[in-house]
Amino acid sequence: DAFDRGVHAFMPTAMDRIYVAIYQALRSRNPARGQALFDRLLPVLNFSNQHIDISIRFFKMMRHREGLFSTDHCRTRLSMSSSQHTEAIDHIVYVETLRSELAP
Repeated sequence: DAFDRGVHAFMPTAMDRIYVAIYQALRSRNPARGQALFDRLLPVLNFSNQHIDISIRFFKMMRHREGLFSTDHCRTRLSMSSSQHTEAIDHIVYVETLRSELAP
């Protein structure tokens, strides 16, 4: 809906390739494809945006898994329960699957 409100750009998080695919679908006048891809991303967004500490920790874990960071440690203690940690890993694997579907 941001594009419908006149937004021309947005800053993605660690899921750059997915956000670019959404953006390209919307720019190519294929809103159904863009919306469908965004809908597939919603479970990840719901998890990662539930709290700022979860968000920071989640995206650090994701970037570490991608090889961007050498560790997934954060400067401050940002804890996750064991079930949240497991869910974070599941969402990261899911994002990797989405990315692989978009790969050229």
